[in-house]
Parts: sequence; structure tokens; C-alpha cells
Amino acid sequence: AGRFPLALSAAAGSGLLRLSVVGGSGDMQLTLPDTSGTVVTTGAAQTIIDSLNVVGTAGLNGPVSMSGDLTVGDPLAASTMTVQGLVAGDYPITLTGASPPTSGGARLSVGVEEPSVERLLMLPDASGVLLTTASLPEVLGPTTFEGETRFL
Repeated sequence: AGRFPLALSAAAGSGLLRLSVVGGSGDMQLTLPDTSGTVVTTGAAQTIIDSLNVVGTAGLNGPVSMSGDLTVGDPLAASTMTVQGLVAGDYPITLTGASPPTSGGARLSVGVEEPSVERLLMLPDASGVLLTTASLPEVLGPTTFEGETRFL
């Protein structure tokens, strides 16, 4: 009973670990697993968890912030990724070729200029190379147009 009903000390004169119940609204149970290790608190989780490997399904609620590389899926298997929401940032999608940038490879960053109205971009059901304003002269360079020509 009392404000801190359980106090633990490693040795006489050392600091105390005091356990108490905050805002208990009824009977609660805390079960300690049959294992050895260190108890992780929410205040120390970031310094203890170096890597996290989830097998199966994981759900995250609220904002998630990641720094460093992020791998989604198995590169040797047919994996899919579904994004249901806004992908934001100046260049929110960056792709690399077979050689990563650290090995001399280059990156392709995809960005969007600030649109004046809502836009829709559709990719055709066809294989090929996307043309840009920089590559269009290469493609159309040897083409000769005679008469009236209109590009829509």
C-alpha cells in the first residue's frame, strides 16, 4: 500500500527503483515472462532497439519516421507494395539501377511541380521508354514532317 508500494535497490546506498500504479481504475495484472533479459520501457526503447524484424503482419498507427535505407519486399520474389495515401516531398520517389549510387550507379528521382489544378497522369498499357523533353529531340530528330502537322 502507499504511493510506491514496491521499492528495489541493487545494494545499500545505491539508487532505488520504485514501482507504482498510475491511475488504476480496477484490478490489473503484470506477468513477467519465463526468460532472462532487460525490461524495456517506452523511455528507453529507442536506445535499445537497433533493428526490428517483423515476421508476419505488423500494423503501425500514427506518424512513422525512418532515417536511412528502407527495403520493402524480397528482391528475389514477386513482391508488391501498396500505398494508400499521399506520397509527399520534393522528390518523394527515388529509384536506382542495378548498381547502387555508392558503387558509382546513378539515381532517378521523381518529383512533381506544383500543379495549378488537379491533374491525372495515366501510363499506357504498353511497354517502352518514357519520353521527356530532353529525350524527345533524339527520338524525333530524324523525322521529317511535310504539310500541316498537329500534335495533340
